[in-house]
Amino acid sequence: MKGNETSIFNLLYETVHLCHKALYEKYKIDIDYSGTTLCSGIIIGNKLYISNIGDSTAILGVFNNKGNTWKPQILSNNHVPDSPDENKRITQSNGKIERLKNSLGEEFGPYRVFDRDADNGTPGLAMSRSIGDEKAKKLGVIYEPELTIFNLSSEHRIIIIGSDGLWNYVSYEEAMQIAGKVYDEEKKVDEVVHNLMEIANQLRMENKRKIRKEKKKQNVTNKTNVSGVLSDRKNKISEESNNTNAINDLKTATKNESKSADDITCLVIFFKG
Repeated sequence: MKGNETSIFNLLYETVHLCHKALYEKYKIDIDYSGTTLCSGIIIGNKLYISNIGDSTAILGVFNNKGNTWKPQILSNNHVPDSPDENKRITQSNGKIERLKNSLGEEFGPYRVFDRDADNGTPGLAMSRSIGDEKAKKLGVIYEPELTIFNLSSEHRIIIIGSDGLWNYVSYEEAMQIAGKVYDEEKKVDEVVHNLMEIANQLRMENKRKIRKEKKKQNVTNKTNVSGVLSDRKNKISEESNNTNAINDLKTATKNESKSADDITCLVIFFKG
């Protein structure tokens, strides 16, 4: 790696550590069980530098002039507990990796990090790297970014960074097609963000309604646990309804736009290759 590239990576690395430190020192946020994913990048010349922590994902739009088509290229790796390298670090740090179980003992959702010695189901983090989440740090959850570099060409014209709340419901291909349709109209980048978040939000709400409907059909004996789960989902659906209204208030941007609603976060950047 060349000297200037090393300096840029050092800058990205240091930025992540400063962000983590600022949460509790400057902003006085209780980060024992609160944290965030972080995926960021810098374009210098024809080089794209990506710094990633957690399970957000960055994709690059590759344009094919001959076929007039768009193809997504994944720029970052998700840091989740069940990936081999992350799993090894966590299990060697007194952490255990399991999925949640419902009142019938059935597993659901992603794999999460738990304290092997705790009986209260904490911290239950679905990422193996994060900023914050201080109680999970002793279990092998780290805030060391994964740093990568990409060479850009004239075919590379769009970057989309989204949290798992987006990518759980919108495929990389679909997202790039939505963005590619209006690439020549730079001021419509906010429209891309609006559409992506709206699709993800609506599909997520529909999925939650289906889950609630299925739950009602089950003969569940532990009513206390089920009541708590349903109540939590109702609260989330209520919050998501409010977030749907917030989507309509997106600010216009010339070349990039970002917005978050609950755990759906999306950033779209158009640039000339």
